[in-house]
Amino acid sequence: MASATTAADITTVTADTATVAADNRIRNGTVILILVVFFAAAIIFNVILIVLFATRKRLRSPANYLLVSIAVADILSAFLWILPAMVTVATWTWLFGIPFCQFAGFAATLLYGVNMFTLLAVALERFMKFWSPSRHKLAFTKVITAILVSTLWIFSALFAVIPLAGWANYDYIAPRLGCVMNFGLSYSLLDFYTVAGYTLPTLLGALFFILIFVKLAVLRCKRNSAGEPILEERRDRIGESYGQRFRRQEEKYRDVARKSRKPTFRKSPENSVSPAGGGPDTNLQTPTVDSDNEYDLSDDVESDDEKCFTDYADVIRRRREKERRLHQTRRYRLHRRDVSMTLTIFIVWLIYVALWLPYVILNYIWILGYYPEFGDRTTHIIIMVMALASVIYKPLVYLCNGRIRSVIKSGFTKRRTGNKTSG
Repeated sequence: MASATTAADITTVTADTATVAADNRIRNGTVILILVVFFAAAIIFNVILIVLFATRKRLRSPANYLLVSIAVADILSAFLWILPAMVTVATWTWLFGIPFCQFAGFAATLLYGVNMFTLLAVALERFMKFWSPSRHKLAFTKVITAILVSTLWIFSALFAVIPLAGWANYDYIAPRLGCVMNFGLSYSLLDFYTVAGYTLPTLLGALFFILIFVKLAVLRCKRNSAGEPILEERRDRIGESYGQRFRRQEEKYRDVARKSRKPTFRKSPENSVSPAGGGPDTNLQTPTVDSDNEYDLSDDVESDDEKCFTDYADVIRRRREKERRLHQTRRYRLHRRDVSMTLTIFIVWLIYVALWLPYVILNYIWILGYYPEFGDRTTHIIIMVMALASVIYKPLVYLCNGRIRSVIKSGFTKRRTGNKTSG
């Protein structure tokens, strides 16, 4: 009787094991299929995005360099993160050796940092666009933006190399689908990366977007006399730079010995020296200006000096007109395309932060052992798939922007028109 019971139990256990193995195969096959889709979508979508930004002149702005940098990071993530994860799910072993495990963990952390910190830089760029458009135009030039992109990559590399320097390590953890930081070796490393790599950039990004929405709310109530929302008004000097003046003077006096008519150099009237050499001539009278900006030539001037005074008045008039042209009020208006692009960037940032939030929570409730029963393999796989999804969604959100869609449509329309004309 006892032997019969034992055989039944063995049969039950064998059936349960076969059922679990079948469920695992289904789960693993589903995860591999999802990762294959992620791998293909990450490469195709981001390559198309880079080509569009490179070939469309209207999208070739310095601020879009940051979005291209994120697209490059996502393409590298497909090869260095998603591809090893597919092999890991198929075998549940690490087949690439310890050196590549260290490199894969470093690359995953580097590319995450490039995404997170670059999205923070994009939020800062949007903030300056709304709160200080004049400084935004000076800060986000092509050269400065290229330097910023390089700096973000270097900073992310330093951010990722810390575990290799002796503070914990990168190890293969099967439920994490690859080589990641082993926070179990150092809880302080977990706190550091959570604060520096997620919490602080998220709070700063949230602050920038909140201030942008506050500015938009204020602009709804504050408009100029024409009913237009004005971001900023500045009375600046719109003149030539030193380099431009130097080049103009260089062209003026170039090959002066060969010219039959020599260029003249005139001192400004207020710097003219009196015959005695005692400084500016105070006897010259400056013409007054009335409300219509007309020069009143009815001052007490001697008749024999009338011609000299007329020349002096012409010089003053030309100088005043030049100053009036140079000192103009710059008005930075709110454009609808800036609002739509800001909303697009906000959605991209919000989705990225939301996809990585479960991973951050899982680190604490599983590694610190608060809820050990929460750490089953299926839960880890779902959370890691959510993190990997952060590689593919950004180009899809960009395509929801009306301006980007219009640029793409105009490009295709021009190509069709050109083909019909050539045919």
